[in-house]
Order: sequence, then C-alpha cells, then structure tokens
Amino acid sequence: MALGFPSKRIRRKGSLLLLFLWFSIWAGYHLVSSLESPDPNWDREFAYRRIATASGILSYTSDEIPKWVKVLCLIESEHLLTEADLIFLAGKKHGEFPDAAAANWSLMFSIYGRSAKAKTLLEKTLKKDLRSETRKELELVSLFIEGETVPADLHQWALDQYMDVGGTWPIHHYFGKVVHDDSLNIWLNAISKRMIQRGLFARFLSYFIGLVAAVSIAFVLIGRRAIPDPVKGSPLPGWWDSKAVLSALFLALAASTLIVMMLYQIIPVIPQAYTAIALLSTLLFVVIPPAWMIYRFMPGLNASTKFFRFTGKKKFPFVWCFALGMSGALLMFSVGLVANLIGFESLRLSPEDWLRHGMLDLPVQMLGQIFLGACVVPFAEEIVFRGFLFRGFSDKIGVYAAAIGSSIVFATVHWYTPAGWILVFVDGLIFCYLYRRTGSLWPPVIAHGVLNFVLLSSTTSWFSLW
Repeated sequence: MALGFPSKRIRRKGSLLLLFLWFSIWAGYHLVSSLESPDPNWDREFAYRRIATASGILSYTSDEIPKWVKVLCLIESEHLLTEADLIFLAGKKHGEFPDAAAANWSLMFSIYGRSAKAKTLLEKTLKKDLRSETRKELELVSLFIEGETVPADLHQWALDQYMDVGGTWPIHHYFGKVVHDDSLNIWLNAISKRMIQRGLFARFLSYFIGLVAAVSIAFVLIGRRAIPDPVKGSPLPGWWDSKAVLSALFLALAASTLIVMMLYQIIPVIPQAYTAIALLSTLLFVVIPPAWMIYRFMPGLNASTKFFRFTGKKKFPFVWCFALGMSGALLMFSVGLVANLIGFESLRLSPEDWLRHGMLDLPVQMLGQIFLGACVVPFAEEIVFRGFLFRGFSDKIGVYAAAIGSSIVFATVHWYTPAGWILVFVDGLIFCYLYRRTGSLWPPVIAHGVLNFVLLSSTTSWFSLW
C-alpha cells in the first residue's frame, strides 16, 4: 500500500532535505572510495596501468592471429598504438596521467617499437619526486629495455615484490621475457591467448549485434507509421508529489550508500569476500531505489507493471518492441562513435570512466558485472528515471523539461567525469524518447541492456588478466 500524500512539513522543507540528502550521497560515495583505497587517484592509476598492460600482453601471442582478423577486429599494432597515443596524450594534456603508470606505458611503447618515446617518458618521469616503489620500477624498466645489466639489489627488490605482492606487469615481463623464467613466460603467454580469444569473441558478437541493430532501425524507418500508439494516461497515482518523489529517490540512494559503507567495513577482516561485496554493493545501489519508490508511490507491486504496457491490444507487439530497443542502442553507439571520429575531445571518456577494477580479473566478477549491467540495471534504472521521474514530471512541467531534468539526475548519479556525464545525459534523452514514443519501458530497457552488455563484455574481455 502507498503511504499517502506527504505532509505539509515535509513539502515545506523539501529543498533543505534534498540538499542534505545529496550531500550525504556525495560524501558517502567518496568515503566508500576511501575505504576501498587510501589513494584517491588509485582508480585512475589502475585504469592507466591496465590499458598499457593489456596492450603489451596482447603482443605476446598476437602473431598467431591471421592479419585479416587483426585488421577486422582492430587489434593490429598500428591501431592499438593509435588508440594508446590518444589516451596518453589526453592524459598528459589534462594533467591526469599518473606517474605510477609510466613504467607500464614505457614498456608497452618499447614492445611496439616506440623506443624513443619510451625513453623520453622514462627520463622525464624519473626527474620527478616519486614514491620509492615507483622509482625502482621505472629504473628496472629503463635498464632492461636498454639492454643493460640490472644490478643485484634492484633484481632482488623486483624478486621481493614478485614474491610478496605478486608484482606488476613490468616485473612479470622482466622475469618472464628478460630473465627467461619458463613458468612465468608460459603463464604470460597463456593470459595473452585467453585475452585474445575472449576479445575476438566479444568483438564478433558486437558486430553481430550492430548488424541486428542496423536491420532494426531500417525496419523502424520503413514502417514507422505502423508503430503502435502509446497507452494514454499515467501509471502513477494522481496524488503523487514531485518533491516527495525526488526525496524518496535521494533517500534510497543515501540508504544504499550507508549500507555499502557498512559492507566495506568487512573487507579488512574478510578480504576474500571483496568480490561478493562488490557485486552485492552494485546490486543494492540499483535495486533499493526502484523497490522503495514502488512501495512508496504505487498501490501495489502489480501496479508497477503498468510502466511496461505497450498498447491496449491483447497481443504484445514484440517485433516493434525489440526493433525500437535495438534502434535506440545503435543511436547511442553512434553518438559516441561520431564524437570520437570528429575529435570532440570534451566527449572522450577518461579511462577511469569505463575501466574499473571491481569488474576484472576473476570470472565471477566479469560474469556478475555483465549480468547486473545487462539484465538488472536496465530494469531498475528505467523504472526510476523514465518511469517515475520522466513520466511523472511530464504531466507537471512538460515533456521536454521532464526529459532534460530526469536525464540530468540520471547522468549525475553515475558519478562520471564531465565527458562521461554528457554522454550519459544524451543516452538519458534517447531513453526518454523511446518511452515517450511507445508508452512502455520495454524499448528503453532493451536499448539500455544492449548498450551495457556490449560495453561491459568488450571491456572485461580485452582488459581482464585471467
């Protein structure tokens, strides 16, 4: 049952409550990040390190792949270097490139024949004030890519790092490819082969999905007049209040953050539970808000299914639903592709936007993130942002204002960098159009799920080291 219309006191102090809740979410998010890693730049360092690491490891066994496959799948050395250069130069230009990742990038440049660039990066970085571990790692890479003998004390340090904490990719490369440790060399080559197999499968799968999306958008354009009209009327009860809806959303997000903060307190005690807690945290963040809002504003669980109505007809128009969803996914991919092709730098995502440590390196992490991102997240987010916010506010402030406002909230709660915020905002507008055109959440859910699936499967396939 709905809890009823919010009291005058709550509505009168709604603005103050929203401000407080928003600050709680913002502070809680950064506190969670600090609990996960004491270094606030650790996510960025991880992303930059992993990009160079994955690109370098691909080279170990890439010669076994036919050239036409490498060209088709965009993994030939020239393309990899071009993409790496764009990321590297953008990071340097904006002061985001972490010095701790310089060893990985120098080694990667050296492997692909950019020795001069590797040497320049090493020399410039070594002149800075660095952590002891970072300086030793840079010195190690500088020596062995120049073909010089590594001193005994530096060799022992690298061995201690490898034995104590597993080491980093430059240390693995040193022992496997320079010192010629057979077992480590076999392990690195095995990672390279698995990475290529997963990546090729994900790339061909994305091409197939793109083909289906292209056929779908052609189908929609040709038969657009036959698209069923949306159901009239709002699925929301007539008594709902805009401030109450926003308050409920931010309260749910704040509660999710507090619960996740408590979960992360367990990690120092039970470190092996990190993967489970990371997946559970993602699940809580996406499930609690729609569950609370359905309970708060809908007369019952069954009433929430009204968001997914397509037409008043008994026969569900599955073909139109699927075609519109795939068309929306293709449109969103096109926005990002065009932004990159025209060199619109303000829309180029930062590495930490799309490459995060919580979804890599363990099969359960990869599969769990893909399942949540492709199946759970689209339903939860579309119910909240297009169902409650966009559809509800359309009757009160107009369709365009509601689309812009709901998309602003949608982009903001994703915690991306400015470029990521803009792209997610545009995606939100596309989701709003699909919902407005059909009156059902199924098309935006399909588009959202396809988008997340392709992005997550590609990222986890090419950048996981298992």
